[in-house]
Amino acid sequence: MAITRAELRRRIGRRMGELIVIRSTLAGSNVTFIDSFNLAVEAGSLRGREVVFTAGTAANIGLVRRVEDNSRTATSITITPALSAVTALNDEAELFHLRSVGPRVDAIHDAINSAITALGPSQPTTYTFTAAFDRESPTIAIPTNFGRITGLESHDAGVDTIWRSQPALWKVDKANRTLTINDVQRYDMDTHLVRLVGMTIADSLENDSETTVIDPEWLVLEAVAQLREAGLANASDRGNAERAAFFARQQADRLRARAIPRALPNSVWV
Repeated sequence: MAITRAELRRRIGRRMGELIVIRSTLAGSNVTFIDSFNLAVEAGSLRGREVVFTAGTAANIGLVRRVEDNSRTATSITITPALSAVTALNDEAELFHLRSVGPRVDAIHDAINSAITALGPSQPTTYTFTAAFDRESPTIAIPTNFGRITGLESHDAGVDTIWRSQPALWKVDKANRTLTINDVQRYDMDTHLVRLVGMTIADSLENDSETTVIDPEWLVLEAVAQLREAGLANASDRGNAERAAFFARQQADRLRARAIPRALPNSVWV
């Protein structure tokens, strides 16, 4: 099941004890946000937090701002710089960057994409060659985005549109990123259209609505581990921070195999 960047960010924030979700209970201004339930906290305790606006007033969605101060009496935060529009009833936002040392919103997004890249080829893909296969030129170039080849298919455009899987009678030259089709097979495939089937690195997530099908539990744990490790340099309690980072890394590594697509027979890493 696909999961959005927005949901991944929330899961990461919750696991790290960073996240506060706020929902406006009264209209505010372009520099104030009021939530009589979640912002009834000690005055000044939210100062320095980052806030990302996630729902409600359309002009503000996706904006990231800094909390300049918070008032327990008014159950509000003051933010800077000003928003594009005034906050309205039922607007929603998320607070991160706990005590001004927790991960920032951009760092969380970067960790998500870093985890996606670190997993390696995991997204199924195909590549159809535009020119018909020529038995006299049995070597074809492997597309640069392929990290693993899982199959070769062809169809005779003059007969039908059905792609038929070809036996793995081909040889891969990893150094030159080429695939050469066997002497017998190339006669059967002559003049056919050909496509490679394989895996590529999954696309990075560039906005909150984009999704990935990578196992979300591993993806969250890997992002948390990377964030914990990155935060060691600024940790006030180095010992506890190192233990937390070590534990997070153990959890992520334990689940990594679950996120890697099962290797198919005759698949080749390139």
